[in-house]
Amino acid sequence: MADSGQFYETKVIAQLFNVSVRRIQQLTQDGVIETTPVPGRGRVYELVPTIQKYVQYLQEKAYGKRGPSEKEADLREQTDRTGFCRHHYKMMYDYGNRLGSGLILSTHLKKLSSE
Repeated sequence: MADSGQFYETKVIAQLFNVSVRRIQQLTQDGVIETTPVPGRGRVYELVPTIQKYVQYLQEKAYGKRGPSEKEADLREQTDRTGFCRHHYKMMYDYGNRLGSGLILSTHLKKLSSE
């Protein structure tokens, strides 16, 4: 039993996450978020841990278990292999991203010199 923190019912958590009450119940059944027994209130959600667990769930869903930095590295490697199309490269250059353009060019020249 917890004796500190802010505790809220399912309806409030559903409003906070912009999902249905049923979806909160599903997330609880799946072990994504947890309820805490509070005397006189039944099983309720502690605000901060519930938000943290839901954010972690969304991150894992978006990036997989590996996390965003490894996903970005995979995308960079794929871009190095396939390259940018002319249209997107020009968009990046016109936007003023000269550092990005320079790094792409540097990577491409290193690859050509190693072949």
